Amino acid sequence: MQRKMQSAASSRRPYCVKSRQTLIESLEPRQLLSTIVVNSPSGATSPPNGLISLRGAINTANASTTPTTITFSSSVFATRQTIGVVGANGLVLTNTSASTTIIGPAAGVLLDGGGANAVLTVDADVTVSISNATIQDAGYADNDDSGGGINNGGHLTLRNDAFFGNNAQSVYLAGALINYGTADVANVTFSGNGVDGEQGAILNSGQMQLVNITAIDNGIVAIGGSLGIGNSIVYGANDADFFASDPSVASSYGHNIIGTINENSSTSPFDATDHVGVDPKLGSLGGQRRPDADFRP
Repeated sequence: MQRKMQSAASSRRPYCVKSRQTLIESLEPRQLLSTIVVNSPSGATSPPNGLISLRGAINTANASTTPTTITFSSSVFATRQTIGVVGANGLVLTNTSASTTIIGPAAGVLLDGGGANAVLTVDADVTVSISNATIQDAGYADNDDSGGGINNGGHLTLRNDAFFGNNAQSVYLAGALINYGTADVANVTFSGNGVDGEQGAILNSGQMQLVNITAIDNGIVAIGGSLGIGNSIVYGANDADFFASDPSVASSYGHNIIGTINENSSTSPFDATDHVGVDPKLGSLGGQRRPDADFRP
């Protein structure tokens, strides 16, 4: 019996544990996003008591190596606040390596140039998105500042914003938005903007698309690049509501209401789905300067 057990034991194959090589896979690179909460309506760079202003938040975003989102304290900005913007060219965004997103509070926020300088300047190759903000009362004191609500040389996205009472030097032909970069503009209201008494809202010499905009007593000037406009109302400027220097610089996405086209405009980009020379019967803002107070009947 003992011999049989020994024979059986000796006939067994030794148990072998196979080792497996550990596989390590590299993950795709990811960027950490930075969020800054503005908790002071001060226009200063560094408000007292360690609070954060919009100017201070933008300065931090300008120096960031990763994308930055700027929001506003829900308690401090529970009601609509005004932030005074002072200094040549206003708030200047300069970061060419990481994008900056500014999201206004639910109650809205007024960025006010005080009639003395531009409100926002976006430098070349800078990517910026701004939503739920009102840009107002830009101006210029001398030739060191062009004025205008926003001067854009970068890549700008605007959503649910408003421009009121902005002014610029006459060479710019428009007071609210001067674009020589790329601009994607949707759901934005323009009113009371101009240049030396002429009612002009937008000057484009870059790449721009306008969708669902309302411009009352404000014209659009396209002098270069390309501008596309759709589902928008432009009416009531004291000179003309639309001017294009060349047929190639403007096109229609359709379904626009345009008051008048400048007689010196090279051609009309509007088609059968558009309505030119029609009064849209717009209502009044009633003095409410905020993005959701528009001119719809």
